[in-house]
Amino acid sequence: MPIPHEPSHLPIEVPDTAAQDEATVIPLKIEDWLTVIIMALLALVTFVNVLVRYLAQDDAKQAAIATRLIERELSAAQPGFISLVVLVELCWVLKRLYAATEHELLGTIQDLLGAAQFRVESREVVQTATQRLVGLKSARVGLADMLITEIAKTQGCSHTVSFDKEAVRSAGMKLLL
Repeated sequence: MPIPHEPSHLPIEVPDTAAQDEATVIPLKIEDWLTVIIMALLALVTFVNVLVRYLAQDDAKQAAIATRLIERELSAAQPGFISLVVLVELCWVLKRLYAATEHELLGTIQDLLGAAQFRVESREVVQTATQRLVGLKSARVGLADMLITEIAKTQGCSHTVSFDKEAVRSAGMKLLL
């Protein structure tokens, strides 16, 4: 019986493992890449949960485990990595579920940037985005909008377009008409 995701008209090749040496690289099939991507996304979600537990301290058992990891196991020599996706997701969770204000979120981001036990992806871009947010007296945009604009600049884009008038006004995007 053919496997559902493999066309039955293609011949099945069984590699001769005896003829392969250690330097042989076998390319991954699309299913393998999808598995890698899904596992990476799960790792991101998991790390967001760890950061939330550490910051919120709202579940005694998980908070203690997260605190042990962050304060005792991570270090400048072996830092935890915070990707831009994790950072934006962290802000979203803290704002939506814990009613964090923009001021509190900016303080949290600045604390993470200053912590030796974390390596933040595109640190300079995040610093620029947070500095721009701090400089705004009142804005309805968040870190994600600022990061989008700042990342585009680092990639040589002359401008970032949006239909969102507040993002245009506060994050420096160009209104798309």
